[in-house]
Amino acid sequence: DVLQAYAELYGRDFYGQGEPVRLQYGRLAFEYLDRRLLSRNPWRNTTNSFQGFRLLNGSKSGVAWLDLLALKPVTIEPDERDQADDDRHLYGAIGSYSGWSRFVTLQPYALRLVNDQTDSRIDNWGLRGYAVFASGFDYDLVVNLQTGHDGNAQKHRAEGATFELGYTAGSLRGKPRFSGFIGYASGDDDPNDGTNEHFNRFFGFSRPWSANDYVTFENVISPKARIELKPSATLQFDASYGGFWLASDTDAWVNANRRDRSGRSGDFMGQEIEGRVRWRATPRIEIYSGYAHFFPGAFARNSGPAPDSDFYYLELNFQAFK
Repeated sequence: DVLQAYAELYGRDFYGQGEPVRLQYGRLAFEYLDRRLLSRNPWRNTTNSFQGFRLLNGSKSGVAWLDLLALKPVTIEPDERDQADDDRHLYGAIGSYSGWSRFVTLQPYALRLVNDQTDSRIDNWGLRGYAVFASGFDYDLVVNLQTGHDGNAQKHRAEGATFELGYTAGSLRGKPRFSGFIGYASGDDDPNDGTNEHFNRFFGFSRPWSANDYVTFENVISPKARIELKPSATLQFDASYGGFWLASDTDAWVNANRRDRSGRSGDFMGQEIEGRVRWRATPRIEIYSGYAHFFPGAFARNSGPAPDSDFYYLELNFQAFK
């Protein structure tokens, strides 16, 4: 099927030298922010795409830009052509400004996801701030507040946030980068109180949370430590260790399809170690090899079968055009 194909109306230097305006319509695939709400999600066998309009104001390399979205998510059909979902609508305004300080680039954004079939509307109000310092430090902070209502007459109010702090030792061989991460997405404490507090991850990329794809940006508290190393121009290595807790022990562990409404099964889902090697064999071919091991925690053991898991993978990426 067609992942991306669109017509574009282009205005060169519309906002000044090197600051264009672009109006696009068609089938669109893209990534925004830190990819945890809007991503192509390439780790899967299928990837996210949308159909509709996108208005891009300004250059991504400039001091400021603003993108406006009016889209329908594309539903993947295994045996026929993919079609836009007429019942769901995604609207968004995503901006960026880096002229205030060299210590921060600010990206405010607002997203709205509407489902006509279930009569639900979720608004996500967010702010991202990130920067790289000359001393080798970098950070990325994102905060989200969600409001609206879901399909069973409940109010929707949820919160999510992520923070990553990293340091790159540029003077060492391989320029290793060490980083720490903490992520949080609220869960629903009481399904009968008239308010749904379960964070909605929209169309986010799940792999940054778990290589096994066991955990997503929903009802989770997750700290993680990571090291990245680049011994040569063609070889990269990274490894991480992280743990996963339910933000609400009465809400669901979504990808495992498990829930204890009493909260007596605990909240510790488990922990995971992961390693990956990336080798660019030729300018057009890149090979990935990786391994992840999941150690189940108390919630996993108390809510059903909970064996350890091992995940090995080998991936080949080929670029026909470069």
